[in-house]
Amino acid sequence: MNEEQKLKKLIAEGMIREKTKKSEINSLLGYNCRFTLAEIKKTIAEIRDKQGDRRNNIVPNEDNNYAERISAARQRRIERAFESAFPVLNGYSKKIQVNDSPVISNHVEKETDWSYYSKSYQFPKVWKTPVVSVPIDRLIRLERTGKLVFDNIINLKILSEKTVDGVTVYNTESFSMKKRELLIQKYWIAEKNGVYYHAQTEKKAIAGIYRKIKNQNKNIVPDVIRPDTDITVSTYKKITGACSDGIRAFKTKNGITKKSIPAKKLLPLLQDEYGYEKFKSLCAF
Repeated sequence: MNEEQKLKKLIAEGMIREKTKKSEINSLLGYNCRFTLAEIKKTIAEIRDKQGDRRNNIVPNEDNNYAERISAARQRRIERAFESAFPVLNGYSKKIQVNDSPVISNHVEKETDWSYYSKSYQFPKVWKTPVVSVPIDRLIRLERTGKLVFDNIINLKILSEKTVDGVTVYNTESFSMKKRELLIQKYWIAEKNGVYYHAQTEKKAIAGIYRKIKNQNKNIVPDVIRPDTDITVSTYKKITGACSDGIRAFKTKNGITKKSIPAKKLLPLLQDEYGYEKFKSLCAF
């Protein structure tokens, strides 16, 4: 699905409207949108004309309940966000349990399989599946404001928000993964002009966003990436402006332990990740 198709899908689901900010659109897409706000508004008008919308909302009819349809669409977006952020957990979206309870529960389901090994082996295979039960209302409120996902980081709660010299700084409770276990931890996320950087402290987040923007403006990237080009953390940072925590999380969920990886092996893993389009545009294969 290309960028235009993704944009139209989000508009049709009611996730993007006339008053949606560009930074929120970038967050929903997972990368910087190449369309201007004027072009986006024109697309919204065209889609709503087809839907018969005259009130800035999809017109409900007898056999199509608007509230239920939008609620279901938001729930699907939340499940897809988890699936995109944690693809190493096979079938993980089926284990996202959304409910009305305000309590967040995180546990691991274990299932023994005696047929996995040969009969001579006296122990069963134990399959472990992480399960997270989250309050849907809280995530929907974040999803409505475009603050559910920042740079592939899924937020559970915005603890504080402030602006420092043109940089918006969020203190969040967010989901992260460590050794295939889903955890909830606090992040500081800095945002400026649709660019994000997250870190463990406010000071590091602000310093990181300026460094990220500076590197992007310098355009210090290789002219071309060949299949056997070794990509290190430093190289990927220079190409895409990705932050250290994001790269560390990416390496963990994809089981990457080496200091470098050939570009031809890295590219398939980057789909739906931050910087994918920019990285792919430099690949000569």
